[in-house]
Parts: sequence; structure tokens; C-alpha cells
Amino acid sequence: MKIIAAATLWGIVLASGFTAQAAELCQGLANPVINVKITDAQPRFDYSMTQKKMAEYATNASLPAADIYDLTVNAMSTGSMRIDRQVKFRGQRLADNQVCVQVSDVNVHIHVDPVIYIAKELHDEGCEFKEYYLHEMKHVEEDRKLVEDYKAIIDRNMAFAFPESADYKIGPVPAAQTDQSAQSLRENVEGVLTATFDSMMRERRERQRAIDNTGEYLRLAHVCGENGAGVKPELRTTAGNKK
Repeated sequence: MKIIAAATLWGIVLASGFTAQAAELCQGLANPVINVKITDAQPRFDYSMTQKKMAEYATNASLPAADIYDLTVNAMSTGSMRIDRQVKFRGQRLADNQVCVQVSDVNVHIHVDPVIYIAKELHDEGCEFKEYYLHEMKHVEEDRKLVEDYKAIIDRNMAFAFPESADYKIGPVPAAQTDQSAQSLRENVEGVLTATFDSMMRERRERQRAIDNTGEYLRLAHVCGENGAGVKPELRTTAGNKK
């Protein structure tokens, strides 16, 4: 998984509000807007590897292990996941060179880029090609479901960690502490997001492993008969080996 965090820290627009009720103004700031955007690329397909090369892929691949859903000698799915985070701020300039600083927006963009590999030996095996294609697409669809589910979980976790609008603000503080205050708030938000994404990746592994259960692999081994190109030679029937 590749996580890239982008944060707008210092572009804080300070609106003037010179009143004697500085603390009340700080508390009057609204809750930030939590924006979660989900995108996924259409699966890309690679049919260039042989079964032997597929078996060697796990040790030679440049992808991190978390991005490899499934790997057999016949097919494989991978899915790189990019998570961009951006934290924005707003503030109020008060009397006596005091300011209030608050998180205004938390923008999260999760993008999944899946690739499906099917071994060369299956290209002319209509049934096996189809069955392995459908199996690998289950992995792709599960990632789509996962990130959609986490849109609500991100909102829930942010609300749990910061139940009041005051939890997203610092102030009144001297104007000289504007950047320091923004950095502190950003670290608080990033902590919640990081914990949430760590949980998402753990759940991702569990969901993907559930697809590759013993029953599914047994089904794939027999659904098209026991003599296809996708069945290991030692598992093929005697009659099939004589053909």
C-alpha cells in the first residue's frame, strides 16, 4: 500500500473578529467538512507470463506484499492502493493580536489500481480461463466494497475522536503561534486517519484471504474437468495424461 499524505498547513485565512468575546468566537466555529473520495481504475490485464513465471513472481515482484491479492501458478491479482490526505484550516483574528485556529476541511482520496494476470497456458482453455478470470475479479470487487465501506468508517472514527467542534480548534492564542497550532491540530487528525487506514489494511487482508479458501481452490481444480492446462500434472487423471 502506498500512502501519500498531503497537508495544507499554513494557508490559514484569518478573518477579523475584534470583540471582547474571543473565547465564544473560537467555540462558534463549525465542525470541519470531511470529504472522502473513492476512485478505482478499470482492471488492467497481463497475459504474458507462463505458469512457471507466475510461480516465481512473488519473490521477484517489486510490489509490496500487501498489494498482491492472490497468487497461483495460473493467475494472480494485484492492487496498489493510494491514499492522499489533505488537512485545511481556517482561523479568526481577535483583539490583542490573538487568533483562533480550526480545521476546516479533511479531504481523503483513496484510489485502487488493480491488475489481473492469467498464465499463457490458459489462453486457449476457454473454461479455465473464464473461471480464473471470474475468481480474480472477486478480489477486485472485494477491494471496491472495502473502500466504500470505509467511507462511513472514516466519518464515524473522526466523530468519535472529535465529538465537539471545540476539539478541532486551538485558541485564543497569540498570532505568533498560528503555525504551531495548525501543526498540532494536523497531527491529531493524522493520528485518527492513520489508525483508521491501518485497520482498513488489516481488514483488507482478511477479506482477500477469505476469497482464497480451500473450497474455492478445490472448485477451480475440478470445475472444468481434471485434465485442463490449469491442473497440476500430478493431479491429472491417468487417462488425461495419456492423451
